[in-house]
Amino acid sequence: MTNRTSRYIDVDTYRIYSVETIPNTTSTLPTVVLIAGIGATTVTWSAVQRLISPNLRTFSYDRLGLGKSDGTDLARPAALLAKELKDTLVAGNIPSPYLLVAHSYGGIIAREFLQAYDHDVAGLVYIDANQENTHVRRDWPIDATMRCIKTMFTTDDATGLAEDHRLTVDEWGMVKEDERVARERRASANPPRSSEGLAYVSSLEALGLHRQLYRQALGNRPIHIIVANLARDFKRLADAGKAEGLGSEEDHERLRKYCERLPAIELELAREVTRLSSTYTLVVADHSGHLVPYWDPDLCVREIERCIENWQSLDMSERDSSMTW
Repeated sequence: MTNRTSRYIDVDTYRIYSVETIPNTTSTLPTVVLIAGIGATTVTWSAVQRLISPNLRTFSYDRLGLGKSDGTDLARPAALLAKELKDTLVAGNIPSPYLLVAHSYGGIIAREFLQAYDHDVAGLVYIDANQENTHVRRDWPIDATMRCIKTMFTTDDATGLAEDHRLTVDEWGMVKEDERVARERRASANPPRSSEGLAYVSSLEALGLHRQLYRQALGNRPIHIIVANLARDFKRLADAGKAEGLGSEEDHERLRKYCERLPAIELELAREVTRLSSTYTLVVADHSGHLVPYWDPDLCVREIERCIENWQSLDMSERDSSMTW
């Protein structure tokens, strides 16, 4: 049996909202710390926390300025978000070591956490997550995208997620409500003055300066990587925009060519991330779009549990030595 609970954690002068699953029996296994992408909340992980083994402790949270946590005017670079996560874990008495599970931009936060708090990290699970070279290597045609696509990865887009997600009715309702609240905040008379998106490029550049990919920063601690079908998402979104008369023929041709080359780019980026550890697994989930925790939460859970099994296969001396860098 697992107890699922939510609470507010006082961190300095702020309150951080968290959702946890806690086994009824004492466990020495790592705590699964779930880190959502830009602007995303605990709702991202509802199905994952429902489906995961009752023997595992999990922790998800809303970062400052998001969801049910307090608002903030502070700048949002990933290194600061990693420190805020550490402060939250300490204030909430969440036991280490931590298996960091990151989706999308959460991968940058997880890697900054690894940089600052190496000895707290048991391993990583990268769920279609960004790395330091993502922005440059993708070379995303942002101008054409903005002209052709009405919305990005939301429940109202044309990716097919509304029909093919694997969430319960209640969980899907939470996703919809979470998006509604976020839209209202952005459209309000006093919208948030800070944004994680504003620090996106600079945070990737800052992560690259640590050179983690060139020194096997995890040692032999495991990393499991899921690569989703991002190109399919973009193609469906672009096709929907074209059907509504958005963008020019030139714009759509640029996006078509982008979608053709994107799978190879994404796979190359993922293979680079395997260099973080001598113990890695890479899974390509062609059937899943970018929002993997909604498209296929079972896959997320499988890789989390397999990652912990790989961590358990290390004897204590290996675990200790792998955490000394």
